Amino acid sequence: MPSRQFHRYDIPNRAVLGLASLCAGVDEDAIAGPMKWDGKFIERLLFGAGEALFQTGRFMEPITTQVLVVFAIRTRRPIFRSGLHVLLAAVMALRVIAVAIALPLFPVSRWLGFVVPSPLFFVFLIGATSAYLAIVEINKRIFRRTTVERPS
Repeated sequence: MPSRQFHRYDIPNRAVLGLASLCAGVDEDAIAGPMKWDGKFIERLLFGAGEALFQTGRFMEPITTQVLVVFAIRTRRPIFRSGLHVLLAAVMALRVIAVAIALPLFPVSRWLGFVVPSPLFFVFLIGATSAYLAIVEINKRIFRRTTVERPS
Protein backbone atom coordinates (compact mmCIF):
# COMPACT_ATOMS: atom_id res chain seq x y z
CA MET A 1 0.00 0.00 0.00
CA PRO A 2 1.45 3.39 -0.96
CA SER A 3 2.37 5.70 1.85
CA ARG A 4 0.56 8.99 2.39
CA GLN A 5 3.78 10.89 2.98
CA PHE A 6 4.65 14.31 1.65
CA HIS A 7 6.25 13.96 -1.78
CA ARG A 8 8.67 16.37 -3.46
CA TYR A 9 6.37 16.79 -6.45
CA ASP A 10 3.72 18.08 -4.01
CA ILE A 11 5.77 21.25 -3.37
CA PRO A 12 4.49 23.31 -6.36
CA ASN A 13 0.89 22.28 -5.67
CA ARG A 14 1.16 23.13 -1.99
CA ALA A 15 2.83 26.45 -2.75
CA VAL A 16 0.03 27.48 -5.11
CA LEU A 17 -2.66 26.38 -2.65
CA GLY A 18 -0.91 28.19 0.19
CA LEU A 19 -0.59 31.39 -1.82
CA ALA A 20 -4.22 31.16 -2.92
CA SER A 21 -5.41 30.74 0.65
CA LEU A 22 -3.33 33.74 1.78
CA CYS A 23 -4.71 35.95 -0.97
CA ALA A 24 -8.31 34.76 -1.00
CA GLY A 25 -8.81 33.95 2.65
CA VAL A 26 -10.50 30.86 4.03
CA ASP A 27 -14.09 30.32 5.10
CA GLU A 28 -14.48 30.25 8.87
CA ASP A 29 -16.28 26.89 8.84
CA ALA A 30 -13.34 25.38 6.94
CA ILE A 31 -10.95 26.16 9.80
CA ALA A 32 -13.36 25.68 12.70
CA GLY A 33 -12.08 22.16 13.25
CA PRO A 34 -10.57 19.16 11.56
CA MET A 35 -12.41 17.78 8.55
CA LYS A 36 -13.23 14.14 8.19
CA TRP A 37 -12.66 12.92 4.67
CA ASP A 38 -14.67 10.07 3.22
CA GLY A 39 -12.01 8.12 1.33
CA LYS A 40 -14.52 5.84 -0.39
CA PHE A 41 -16.48 8.83 -1.70
CA ILE A 42 -13.32 10.43 -3.06
CA GLU A 43 -12.36 7.13 -4.69
CA ARG A 44 -15.78 6.90 -6.36
CA LEU A 45 -15.41 10.52 -7.44
CA LEU A 46 -12.17 9.56 -9.17
CA PHE A 47 -14.09 7.01 -11.25
CA GLY A 48 -12.99 4.16 -9.04
CA ALA A 49 -9.34 4.86 -9.85
CA GLY A 50 -8.04 3.90 -6.44
CA GLU A 51 -5.19 5.49 -4.57
CA ALA A 52 -2.35 3.81 -6.48
CA LEU A 53 -3.71 4.76 -9.92
CA PHE A 54 -4.39 8.28 -8.70
CA GLN A 55 -0.78 8.57 -7.49
CA THR A 56 0.49 7.14 -10.78
CA GLY A 57 -1.58 9.62 -12.76
CA ARG A 58 -0.55 12.45 -10.49
CA PHE A 59 3.05 11.65 -11.38
CA MET A 60 2.57 11.22 -15.14
CA GLU A 61 0.14 14.04 -15.99
CA PRO A 62 2.06 17.01 -14.50
CA ILE A 63 5.32 15.92 -16.11
CA THR A 64 3.59 15.58 -19.46
CA THR A 65 1.82 18.94 -19.35
CA GLN A 66 4.57 20.96 -17.67
CA VAL A 67 7.31 19.79 -20.01
CA LEU A 68 5.20 20.59 -23.09
CA VAL A 69 3.99 23.94 -21.75
CA VAL A 70 7.59 25.11 -21.35
CA PHE A 71 7.95 24.81 -25.12
CA ALA A 72 4.57 26.36 -25.81
CA ILE A 73 5.30 29.55 -23.88
CA ARG A 74 8.87 30.07 -25.04
CA THR A 75 7.92 30.91 -28.61
CA ARG A 76 5.48 33.35 -30.20
CA ARG A 77 4.39 30.84 -32.81
CA PRO A 78 2.13 27.89 -32.11
CA ILE A 79 4.13 25.10 -30.49
CA PHE A 80 4.12 22.80 -33.53
CA ARG A 81 4.91 25.58 -36.06
CA SER A 82 8.12 26.75 -34.46
CA GLY A 83 11.59 26.42 -35.91
CA LEU A 84 13.92 23.44 -35.94
CA HIS A 85 15.56 24.42 -32.63
CA VAL A 86 12.21 24.07 -30.87
CA LEU A 87 11.58 20.78 -32.65
CA LEU A 88 14.91 19.39 -31.41
CA ALA A 89 14.16 20.54 -27.87
CA ALA A 90 10.68 19.01 -28.15
CA VAL A 91 12.23 15.67 -29.09
CA MET A 92 14.27 15.84 -25.89
CA ALA A 93 11.12 16.73 -23.94
CA LEU A 94 9.25 13.82 -25.49
CA ARG A 95 12.00 11.54 -24.22
CA VAL A 96 11.43 12.84 -20.68
CA ILE A 97 7.70 12.25 -21.11
CA ALA A 98 8.35 8.74 -22.46
CA VAL A 99 10.37 7.90 -19.34
CA ALA A 100 7.58 9.25 -17.10
CA ILE A 101 5.01 7.16 -18.97
CA ALA A 102 7.20 4.05 -19.08
CA LEU A 103 8.25 4.16 -15.42
CA PRO A 104 5.03 2.57 -14.11
CA LEU A 105 5.59 -0.36 -16.47
CA PHE A 106 8.79 -1.44 -14.71
CA PRO A 107 9.02 -3.42 -11.46
CA VAL A 108 10.65 -0.48 -9.63
CA SER A 109 7.31 1.34 -9.94
CA ARG A 110 5.83 -0.77 -7.12
CA TRP A 111 8.43 0.68 -4.77
CA LEU A 112 7.19 4.14 -5.76
CA GLY A 113 3.57 3.12 -5.23
CA PHE A 114 2.67 3.19 -8.93
CA VAL A 115 0.49 0.78 -10.88
CA VAL A 116 0.22 0.08 -14.60
CA PRO A 117 -2.49 2.39 -15.92
CA SER A 118 -5.30 1.09 -18.09
CA PRO A 119 -5.63 2.14 -21.75
CA LEU A 120 -8.53 4.40 -20.70
CA PHE A 121 -6.11 6.37 -18.51
CA PHE A 122 -3.93 7.10 -21.54
CA VAL A 123 -7.00 8.35 -23.42
CA PHE A 124 -7.56 10.74 -20.50
CA LEU A 125 -3.87 11.73 -20.46
CA ILE A 126 -3.86 12.56 -24.17
CA GLY A 127 -7.15 14.46 -23.91
CA ALA A 128 -6.16 16.41 -20.80
CA THR A 129 -2.73 17.29 -22.20
CA SER A 130 -4.20 18.36 -25.56
CA ALA A 131 -6.84 20.51 -23.86
CA TYR A 132 -4.24 22.08 -21.57
CA LEU A 133 -1.94 22.91 -24.50
CA ALA A 134 -4.86 24.35 -26.46
CA ILE A 135 -5.76 26.61 -23.53
CA VAL A 136 -2.13 27.73 -23.24
CA GLU A 137 -1.98 28.53 -26.97
CA ILE A 138 -5.26 30.50 -26.81
CA ASN A 139 -4.06 32.45 -23.79
CA LYS A 140 -0.71 33.09 -25.45
CA ARG A 141 -2.49 34.64 -28.46
CA ILE A 142 -4.74 36.74 -26.23
CA PHE A 143 -1.72 37.93 -24.24
CA ARG A 144 0.20 38.85 -27.39
CA ARG A 145 -2.77 40.77 -28.82
CA THR A 146 -3.51 42.70 -25.65
CA THR A 147 -0.02 43.45 -24.34
CA VAL A 148 2.79 42.76 -26.79
CA GLU A 149 1.22 43.82 -30.08
CA ARG A 150 -0.76 46.78 -28.76
CA PRO A 151 0.11 49.98 -30.63
CA SER A 152 1.73 52.62 -28.45
